[in-house]
Amino acid sequence: MTRRPPPSSIPPSARSAELGERLRQKIVDLRSDAYPLAAATEIGVGTLLADRYRVVRHIGRGAFCDVFEARDTAESEVPCAVKVPRPERRTSERHEARFRMEAHAASLLESPHTAPARDFGVLDDGRPFFVMEFLKGLSLAGLLARDERVDELHVAMIGIDVLHALVEAHERGIIHRDIKPSNVLLVHNPRAPRLYARLIDFGIAKYAMGGVGDEGALDLTGDGRTPCTPRFAAPEQLRGTPDLRTDIYALGLLLATLLEGYSPYQALSGAALAAAQLSEEPVPWGPRTRASAVFPVIAQACEKSPERRFANAGAMRRALRSTRASILADAPSVSSIRLSPVDCDFEGVETTEAGEVSPL
Repeated sequence: MTRRPPPSSIPPSARSAELGERLRQKIVDLRSDAYPLAAATEIGVGTLLADRYRVVRHIGRGAFCDVFEARDTAESEVPCAVKVPRPERRTSERHEARFRMEAHAASLLESPHTAPARDFGVLDDGRPFFVMEFLKGLSLAGLLARDERVDELHVAMIGIDVLHALVEAHERGIIHRDIKPSNVLLVHNPRAPRLYARLIDFGIAKYAMGGVGDEGALDLTGDGRTPCTPRFAAPEQLRGTPDLRTDIYALGLLLATLLEGYSPYQALSGAALAAAQLSEEPVPWGPRTRASAVFPVIAQACEKSPERRFANAGAMRRALRSTRASILADAPSVSSIRLSPVDCDFEGVETTEAGEVSPL
């Protein structure tokens, strides 16, 4: 484990490219060399990772990964978060490959509406880890649990923020594939008097054909299944053939969920849910969604045929900006969303993993 120069000493664009290239090479190396199954590295309070990141506390556990709060000793004790696979998962090649893919995708992103990777490394026991900004905020799932629904102006603003993230990700050939309320975080923005929405958790991201990192463009399930959250999955994703417009469909369903307080497909599950998503029948919109100024944008984003959706994230962003301007002209005094310390948690605390379904 080698010491690396402080991230702040490298220009952001160069840092992103350098991180991406180093991680791409690490992925190649790890494919050719089996992970050493050394004794699992114990990570506790005070553990120094890569001679740099001092662990402060354990803050989250998902089905595959642990997340730790740490201090960057090379950057004046700046808080950061370290994500690392759990030791008992070291023999799962599929999950490790998915983890490395998430780290690679995060290393290529710079948008303030994502959570870019700052650094990465490998523990003595062979487990990879990556370091990201320590974000404290409220997920949209938490916001719905607290407030039940969101007014149309803030729905438009949240959508625009997420689309900022998608424009960059899609330009780099990255399909997020898991846009849903728990994967969008509201955080304070020190440069503007409002909250920022940030798209997180690229754990099941996929590279589009022709995008950066095509060597990672596999579903990583090993048995033909595709990872997704069916309630927000586009028809082509359930068929196992997602493309960049898949994220547009999921975002449309997310915006409708914020307006209505529940997913358009909330009452369905299992085979019935998959059948409804795959059906040519339009999405069953709720009354608040239909009455909203945002509805025309949502409806086009959620066309069952990808060809009838917005051509790209930039086009949807332009449409939402126009909608936001119209809403502000009619109701300029809408109150802001509250975000207090008691509402906030780190983005990894409630880590969830999408399920996997057989292509239909």
